Amino acid sequence: MGRITREMVLKGTELRQTVDIPNWGEDASMVIRPITDGEFMAVQKIMFGDVTMDDKDELFKDMTMAEIADKEKLVRRMAVAFALSIDGEQWTPEDVSLLPPGAVDKLYNEVAITSGFPAGPRVQPKPSAKSEEPEE
Repeated sequence: MGRITREMVLKGTELRQTVDIPNWGEDASMVIRPITDGEFMAVQKIMFGDVTMDDKDELFKDMTMAEIADKEKLVRRMAVAFALSIDGEQWTPEDVSLLPPGAVDKLYNEVAITSGFPAGPRVQPKPSAKSEEPEE
């Protein structure tokens, strides 16, 4: 997708974008729509809860790397599920988890572009995040 135009913004969730999914074959594709602000906020709440700006440094302190990664996977799957839910067909994060490897990340990146939020780097825990390795 190139430049986002005013017309695209005004179309809102009526905008459709076809995303190629080559893992399923040469002509395989899926259609997504932008997610709404309410859907975006629901996704963010899964990742960040009700954290205030004052608490942001403490957010991931007591989580293992695996817990953070699991939460991030759910966030991505949820955003993609919203974007794939078109014309009465409702997708769930569990449905999205059944997509071929790489498809969720590709779709998520396109959803981010189409919806106008940064796909950005994945959450990087501070060095104080708990390690999964047992201490000796």
